[in-house]
Amino acid sequence: LHCMHARGSEIACMTGNNPSFCNQVVVMDLQTLTDVSIQFPDLHQPVYEPCMKACLDMNACALTAVLASSGPFVFVNTRAYVLEKDERPFQHRVPDLSTAVDLQLWNYETMTQVGSFTGHHAFTTKNSPFLLFVDEEGPFEPFDYVASGSEDGM
Repeated sequence: LHCMHARGSEIACMTGNNPSFCNQVVVMDLQTLTDVSIQFPDLHQPVYEPCMKACLDMNACALTAVLASSGPFVFVNTRAYVLEKDERPFQHRVPDLSTAVDLQLWNYETMTQVGSFTGHHAFTTKNSPFLLFVDEEGPFEPFDYVASGSEDGM
């Protein structure tokens, strides 16, 4: 799990089903834990598994995932795969990444994408796509603005 972001007892993090990129976002509830210690008797300490609320397949390289300040929403910055005609991702090679960045807004309860915002670009290679952090801003909650593009998390 990579780039974890918490809000209350919920946590969003990136993972994947391929060896090259994170292409999935998982949302878990840390308040609901299952004791799985019996599966690990050699550890001699408690082991807990959180309740997974959603596993979202981005069908793209996920750069960051941030839970929205309110509601069942997660912002995910992505870079699409650049594929040859009729090629599936990871069929024969690690695909190239588009330079276009797509900020997606997902409802993790319904597992549907409810928004997409474009405009910024990334100029790093597929070997080292950098993280593009997302933040909400404004004087009141829910916030008025979403900022995306910082590489340092600030």
